[in-house]
Amino acid sequence: METFLKLTVSCFTNVLIISQQPWKQKTTNIILIIVLVAFPIFSLIFMLKKKDLENDETRLKYGTMYLNLDLKKKASRYMPFMFLGRRLMLGCSIAFFKYQFIQIYFSIFSSLGLIMYLVKVMPYEDKLLNIMELFNEASLLACSYTLLAFTDYVDDVQRRSEIGWFYASLVSVNFAVNWLTLFYRFMTGTFFPACRNLKSKCSRKNEDRV
Repeated sequence: METFLKLTVSCFTNVLIISQQPWKQKTTNIILIIVLVAFPIFSLIFMLKKKDLENDETRLKYGTMYLNLDLKKKASRYMPFMFLGRRLMLGCSIAFFKYQFIQIYFSIFSSLGLIMYLVKVMPYEDKLLNIMELFNEASLLACSYTLLAFTDYVDDVQRRSEIGWFYASLVSVNFAVNWLTLFYRFMTGTFFPACRNLKSKCSRKNEDRV
C-alpha cells in the first residue's frame, strides 16, 4: 500500500506517451491502470462486507490493509479506501495537471478532509496513533500551504527563501516528533518490560538460592 502512489504516478505518466509505446507496453499499462483504479474500490467493498476481519486467519492474509484500525467503529473501515483513493487522485493530478497550484490545492483540501475525518472518527485503536496521524496531517497541510509560495503567486526571491526555511523547519519538527514517538514506544513497549522481566527473574533466582 505504501508504494501505491509511486505506481499510480508512474502508470499515469506513461499514459501521456502511450501512443509512442509498443503494443505490449500499452497493454501492460492499461491493465495496471485498471488494477490501480479498482484496488481502492475493492478495499472498500472488502472492509464493509467482510465479517471476520478480527479472525486470525483473515488478519494473517489481509491484516496490513486494516492494521491498528478500530473495527468496532464502522466508519473506521473507510480508512483504507480513503488512503488509497487519495493517492490515486494525487497521482492523477501530478501526471495530468500541468499547473502546480492545482496539485497544491488538491493536497490542501484532501488534508483538510482527512483531518475532519480523523477528529470525528478517531479510527485507530491506539489513542497515540490517532494523535500522531492528526499531527502528520496537520504538518502536511502546513507544508502544502507553504508550497504556494513557490508558484507564480509569489515572485519575491527573498520571501521564497524565508518561506523555504519555514518549510524545512516544519519537516524537521515532524521528523523529530515521529522519531521521539517511536523511541517512546520502544522504551515503554519493549525496553522497560524487558528490564522488569529480567529483574523479576533475578529476584526469583536469588530467592531460590536462599
